[in-house]
Amino acid sequence: MDICEGDIKQTARVIRKAFVQRKRMYEPGYSPKSARHKRIWEKAARICLAADIPDPEEFVEAQFRALRNPYPNVLSNQHQAMQRYKIYKESASDQGRAKIIVASQLENILGRAKSGLDMRSYLLDPLESISPLMRWTIAMVFEYTDVVESTVTAAIDYAKKNPDVAAVIKERFPGVPPCQQV
Repeated sequence: MDICEGDIKQTARVIRKAFVQRKRMYEPGYSPKSARHKRIWEKAARICLAADIPDPEEFVEAQFRALRNPYPNVLSNQHQAMQRYKIYKESASDQGRAKIIVASQLENILGRAKSGLDMRSYLLDPLESISPLMRWTIAMVFEYTDVVESTVTAAIDYAKKNPDVAAVIKERFPGVPPCQQV
C-alpha cells in the first residue's frame, strides 16, 4: 500500500493532538517538543495508515487504556501498539476488557522484572496497582510462598467478582493451578 507524505503528516498531527490532550489529564502542561517526538508521531501515523485504522484517535486511546499514562514512544512499537489497539477494539465485551486489564498489568510487571527490581517487595506493596489475583499468580510463578499465603484470600475474592479477568489470567498462565484456599 502506497502511503502519501501528506496523509502521514495529517495523521501524525491528529495522533499528536490526541496524545497531548489525553496526556494532560495526567500531566497538566505536558508538551512534547523534541525532533524525536516528531518521528514518533510519524511512525505511529504510518502504523495507523498501513493497518487501515479509520480513527487514529482510537489508536491513541487504546494505548492510554492499556497503559494508563504512557510515554509517546509506545505509539511507535508496531507489534505492541497494534496488540493494544486490537484488544481495545474487542473491549466492547467483558472478555476484551479483561484482556486489557491483564495485558496492562503484565506489561507493568514484566517491565519491573526486566529492570531488576525486587519482585517480592513489588508484589507486597499495596500501593502498586495490580489486582490481588495477578499478585497471587505472579507469586506462584516466582514461588514466593509468603506472598502466595498473604494474598490468597483477596485473590479468591477478586476471582469470584471478576471471572473474565480470572479466565484470561488462567489462559495466560496455564501451568498455575486455580486460586484456592489451602
